[in-house]
Amino acid sequence: MEQLQKLGPLKQIMSSLSLNEKTTEMLANGDFDMVHDLKQIAGIIDSMTVQERQNPRLIDTNRRQRIAAGSGTKPTDIDTLIKEFLQMAWLMESMAKLSRRK
Repeated sequence: MEQLQKLGPLKQIMSSLSLNEKTTEMLANGDFDMVHDLKQIAGIIDSMTVQERQNPRLIDTNRRQRIAAGSGTKPTDIDTLIKEFLQMAWLMESMAKLSRRK
């Protein structure tokens, strides 16, 4: 994430990418602040133990509350991040399987 921030203003980077209409509209309207989102994600990850980072399925209700308190977020933010991470991991694994078939 630190390397991403070194690339320059995120809005400028995002505007140069081919994005769908909804995302482009959100950028234009300033409906989300990517810098804030990245800092929030970094805070959540920094509040996790090494074991939790390696295996997010270990994170139960008590751990969610501890991570949320340590990162200044809500437990639902932790749930969302874990869900997105697991979806991305599944997608990457699926893509790797497809590339091995060719």
